[in-house]
Amino acid sequence: MTTAAIEKKEHKNESLQQAEQTPRIQVQRVMPAVDIFENDNELVFVADMPGVAKDGLDVQVEKMELTLSGAVTEAYRYERSFKLPATVDVEKVSASLKNGVLNVTFKKAESAKPKKIKVELQK
Repeated sequence: MTTAAIEKKEHKNESLQQAEQTPRIQVQRVMPAVDIFENDNELVFVADMPGVAKDGLDVQVEKMELTLSGAVTEAYRYERSFKLPATVDVEKVSASLKNGVLNVTFKKAESAKPKKIKVELQK
């Protein structure tokens, strides 16, 4: 075995030993409790995420799927996803966080709102 091959093997062994010594953080993922409310104009998600700060929160919509995630600590985080109905307008969404409760509100698309149809009497 050449000197270069021996050095390469020793370097590989050192890297493996360092990786084994580095503690790995086991992340606990928890599904937050979520209430969903709907009325004629909105679809509202209310998620209980105690301990999550605004900077640890991530709310995303991609391909009509809402994903809520929030880190309490490096090892503890909330995660939950929902398929959104075609009746919501993903461009008209708002979110707020207060006292560990996340509210995400989607406005319904105009085409999905109920319409009152006036009926005329014919003579």
